[in-house]
Amino acid sequence: MSEQDKKQELLKNLSNIEPLPAIIIQLTDLIEQDNPDINSIVRVLETEIGMTTRLLRIANSPFFGFQRQVSSLNEAIVMLGLTDLKNLVMSFVIVQQFEEAGIWDILDQDRFWQHSMAVAGLNATLAALTGDEQIKGDAFTLGIIHRLGMCVLAHSFPKEYTAALSNTSILEHNEFAELGLDHHEVGGLICQHWNLPARFAIAVTLSEGDVAARVPDKTACLARMLGLSIHLAPILGYGSPRFVPVIDIAVSLASLGILRQPFLSAWEVLPSELLVMTHGEASNAEAGLSGVNLVVANTFSDVDLMMSLELFRLALAADFGEEKKENKGQYILHDGSVDVGHGEFGLDISPFITVFDGHRAVNWVALRQALLLESQNDG
Repeated sequence: MSEQDKKQELLKNLSNIEPLPAIIIQLTDLIEQDNPDINSIVRVLETEIGMTTRLLRIANSPFFGFQRQVSSLNEAIVMLGLTDLKNLVMSFVIVQQFEEAGIWDILDQDRFWQHSMAVAGLNATLAALTGDEQIKGDAFTLGIIHRLGMCVLAHSFPKEYTAALSNTSILEHNEFAELGLDHHEVGGLICQHWNLPARFAIAVTLSEGDVAARVPDKTACLARMLGLSIHLAPILGYGSPRFVPVIDIAVSLASLGILRQPFLSAWEVLPSELLVMTHGEASNAEAGLSGVNLVVANTFSDVDLMMSLELFRLALAADFGEEKKENKGQYILHDGSVDVGHGEFGLDISPFITVFDGHRAVNWVALRQALLLESQNDG
């Protein structure tokens, strides 16, 4: 099947997908009334399995910054506001539309949701750092729906998409190789099909590419923010065993008007905040790395890679806690050109770095696993 044929089949499949789930239509009708009835909204939400748990977890996450515990849907609706509530419910329900199509036979359901929630949390954090509170709700919703295109591709082309996911190369490269388009483009198409706000469709589509000059400022901001969050999530452990392109994080932050120090302060607490939101409680999955003190060698000539590795080191430090880091020797992440001193452990991470189309990429998941294995062997 040619690339054009695949696109035509995809568009045909999109036309067969229902315009919007019934719960969203009901919710919209209730919210747009002159005096919305909270109890009626609650009754509609309670018909969706798991919706109460998800909304309460989000309402109680640090990313919305409420000062007290939210214990009921009624409270969550009041605290979140009707617009953010609608966007959040819409994002969850839309993804769930594909569950019956068997996409979880192709996609890893836990990893999919954890990554989406992590990107949502990162997006909300970046939005807060910009000082523009109005885009915070949009930023969170975008994080949830930014992988809609993956659902559509897994549903429409299960064989080809399984092949794309099985390759450890960059996901977008794999998608282009198998299908001639990537999940960002498809995500934009499904947003348009469901008549979601134009800023969502544009931001999802442009998150991996150049932001066009004609895009409205706030939409361009959302697109840049989403692109940065997508790249930061694997550094924090929310990724798949696949290479992730290294981007100029400093330039990306500057384009959003975010200063380095406030970002680093937020980064220090992000691992624990994301764990609570994505897992419901703190996880001990990498407890074997407690006591490891990581240092990035200064032999790396790539400034962008150095900053990414430094964020990776800080993320692990935040995960494992400073008080636990006196038990073992010091690990030095190096590129093979450094001599590791006596009593220190060195890890040559060059096998976890590669180049695609002239750009460096890192397999963060494999690097974490290697660190865990090394620390266990040396323990």
